[in-house]
Amino acid sequence: MSKHRYALIFGFLLLLFWAPLWGKGPKTPCVECHPDAQTVHASVHADLACSDCHINVDTSPHPVPLPPLPTPKMCIPCHKEAFTKLAQGVHLDLTCEDCHGSGHTIPFPALFKPKVPETCGDCHADEYRHYAQSIHWEAYRGGNDDAPLCTDCHGVHRILSPQDTISPVYPANIPHTCTGCHDDVRITSRYGLPPGRLQTYMSSYHGIALRSGILTAATCVSCHNAHDIL
Repeated sequence: MSKHRYALIFGFLLLLFWAPLWGKGPKTPCVECHPDAQTVHASVHADLACSDCHINVDTSPHPVPLPPLPTPKMCIPCHKEAFTKLAQGVHLDLTCEDCHGSGHTIPFPALFKPKVPETCGDCHADEYRHYAQSIHWEAYRGGNDDAPLCTDCHGVHRILSPQDTISPVYPANIPHTCTGCHDDVRITSRYGLPPGRLQTYMSSYHGIALRSGILTAATCVSCHNAHDIL
């Protein structure tokens, strides 16, 4: 076999090996020019290739400057369900980065969860200030993973207006939202909380009024407050 043929075979094998790795790992063409991108290796996106997200880059070297990343379009292929829910809620105008930060530094869910109140507080400062004074946040900071954060009551991507009849914080739905925890046998038995909160409320004057359609009837948050629950 000629040297020329050996060279062709070697070149083909090299291309076959290298192509799947383009954009992956700490020694790829991308990080040679973008060393700061190596932060992705400590993120939830560590196993992705650069081109999986940077869909507006198809050559190397690429034009400078690049057009803005088409978010959330670039996130949809992997996160279709999240985008579908986002499109149904009040946060449709936000980009993924507004809440999650750069795709290079998005932490694993267990590390991101404690940052949820602060993240929401970037836009909802008053609610965050009140929540930071609550027994729920005090419990969570003390190591109680059962204590609710913003997303436990409002949802994650499909966050609806309080005026939406299917929102978990629509007046008629608040008792069911609160008793999602306060009638959960696992939680009430673990923390010594009184059981049967939904039944006792619904059989009360306030519960009967709410069931009859009087949305101004007192609910859990009328007496306990919504965010600064003590």
